[in-house]
Amino acid sequence: MSDHLTVITAGARQAKIWTPDGKVTPSVNAKNYEASYLPAEKLEDLSRHLMKLETDPYSAVIRGRFKPDALELCEAMAVAGYTTGKLLRRESVVDDHAHQWLMIDVDSYIVEGSNPNEEPEKAIDAFIKHCLPPCFDGVSYHWQLSSSAGHPSKPGNTLSAHFWVWLTSPLTSAQVKAWAKNNATGIDLAMYTPVQPHFTAAPHF
Repeated sequence: MSDHLTVITAGARQAKIWTPDGKVTPSVNAKNYEASYLPAEKLEDLSRHLMKLETDPYSAVIRGRFKPDALELCEAMAVAGYTTGKLLRRESVVDDHAHQWLMIDVDSYIVEGSNPNEEPEKAIDAFIKHCLPPCFDGVSYHWQLSSSAGHPSKPGNTLSAHFWVWLTSPLTSAQVKAWAKNNATGIDLAMYTPVQPHFTAAPHF
């Protein structure tokens, strides 16, 4: 089944910055976006797109797909700071599109006996074994360490990462959230709304 990534691009930075004094500056909460759609039919397509997006500090991914009349809907909202011709990241202007791809966001999972920043795949495999149902055993995935991974404020055995898998059947955000509440632990459920950004850019140092 053909699928896609909805890429939102802003004029403001969507990547974190590590400053010389050791602080991590968060991404900017942008208001105005442009959207593009990248086709994907399998995990390899998804991985190829994600590697390119790592180099783009102004873009991120959302699960929703903008409605055909999204621009008109955005203009009608008359939101302060809105720029005509741009898109707003509002649930009322997107459809909760069903996807075969799924991003799982792991924050501060403690891995015993290894350093996730040195052996990320080993740490992710451990997370899958202990926090996800058996259907994920041995699954292929595209992984990215989170932008704050390895920061001195975090214990050395802490996994902060997100990994992407390809499902056998497409699911909407609502369906994924309902499934995750009952079948998984240790993942960020906030990711499963149509307009929640999936940050893909590597941090800047």
